[in-house]
Order: sequence, then C-alpha cells, then structure tokens
Amino acid sequence: MMRATVHLALIVMTCLTACGQEASPAQAGVPKPRSEWVETALEQLHREIAELAARPEHTATRVRVQHLLVAFQGAPMVMGVTRTREQAEQLTADLLKRIQDGEEFAELVEEYSSDQPPGVYEMTTATRATMQPAFGDVAWRLTVGEVGVAPHDPERSPYGWHIIKRLD
Repeated sequence: MMRATVHLALIVMTCLTACGQEASPAQAGVPKPRSEWVETALEQLHREIAELAARPEHTATRVRVQHLLVAFQGAPMVMGVTRTREQAEQLTADLLKRIQDGEEFAELVEEYSSDQPPGVYEMTTATRATMQPAFGDVAWRLTVGEVGVAPHDPERSPYGWHIIKRLD
C-alpha cells in the first residue's frame, strides 16, 4: 500500500512538472512528517477550541473574565461591522496567535473588540445563565490568566467569536 502511494505521488509530481508546475510531496499526496508540519493560525484555532471543549469545567462559583468579541456583518445586534464571517474567524485566529506570542490582551480588546471595552464581566454560577452559553462554557474551563475562544455558533454564541481571558 505504501509503495503504491509513493508511486502515485511520483506520477502526480511528474505530471505537474511536465505541465510547468512545481509540486511538493504534500501536494502530490505524500504527507510531511509531523516534525515538518506547521499549523496555520486557523488550524491552531480549531485545535485549541476542541481541546478546551474537551476539558471538564472547574468548580469555581465565580469567575471574572475579559473578552474580545470578533463580530461579523449580519450577526445579531452588531452594528457597523463590515467583515464577513470567514474574515472574522481568520481575525480571531490571528489575534489568538498574537496574544499567545505576548501581545497585551487589553490593548487588543481596545483596538479590535466589537463589544464595548474593556469587556470585563464577572459571572457566578447563578448569573451564568444570563450570558451566552458558549461564553460560560469557555470561562469555566479556563485557569486564571489563560485565554480561550468561544467559537461562533448560531445558538450558543450568535454574535461572533469571543476570545476570553480569565482574570480570576
């Protein structure tokens, strides 16, 4: 099977080269070793959302968070936003990467949030039900100082993507 895959990859590379196009082994169907694979910001966003969602919620009765809302045109109750849903998702991925690379969260909230800065909320187990469900789902899985993302979902997070930092 592996021999057939490599053979097919060589045929595809030969055909592309004959047409004047260069082909990498990955384009020809031969995956790169994991050590050579570099995640895009969007792939990293999707992976981190899934990893956070798989965590159990902690038992705190109160959390305080700051969030950066990345909304898109057509989202409910959001005015003046012209980016598409796809652009909002990519911006979320790019902003998360910048935060992880050390940029100041509060400054990015001031510059990019579609909600009113500073975007700080305190929630208790009693008031959690008054927030968007995805917002609490993320807040109660984060440790203090950690950042996570509540992805856009028409039911659980209809306004866009929430980048959330747990303050305490």
